[in-house]
Amino acid sequence: MDDREIIFRRGQSIIAMESIGRKDFEEKYQAACDSLYWSQGQCCAGCDFWDSGHGFTGQCLASTMVSGDQVMKSIGAENCTYDPGPGFPFTLAQDWCGKFKDDFNWNDLDMDYLKKIGALNKNQLKLKPNNRMD
Repeated sequence: MDDREIIFRRGQSIIAMESIGRKDFEEKYQAACDSLYWSQGQCCAGCDFWDSGHGFTGQCLASTMVSGDQVMKSIGAENCTYDPGPGFPFTLAQDWCGKFKDDFNWNDLDMDYLKKIGALNKNQLKLKPNNRMD
């Protein structure tokens, strides 16, 4: 095997390991968001409209699009020179609004996972969390 082949295979191995690591992270992050929802009640972390990939922050797709300035303000950035352009505002995982929606069929998930996230009571799926009064 020549050096180019070794370098190529090493590069492919790195890409494969990064993909595996990302998948593992996404599974753990989803479980953390699901656990928050089942322990706290309705919140962005359990909402179908919430788009998040990390850090317990995400964009609320149920909201109307806002200016780039307002997007930045939604993450606490005041007087920011960066303008990301129009987009959806950011919210925290534990936030909640009246547009909350959970149409996900939790029964499709593995019982071990449901137990891990706190969605079971006596090995039966609990009722979905009710509205919160924040």
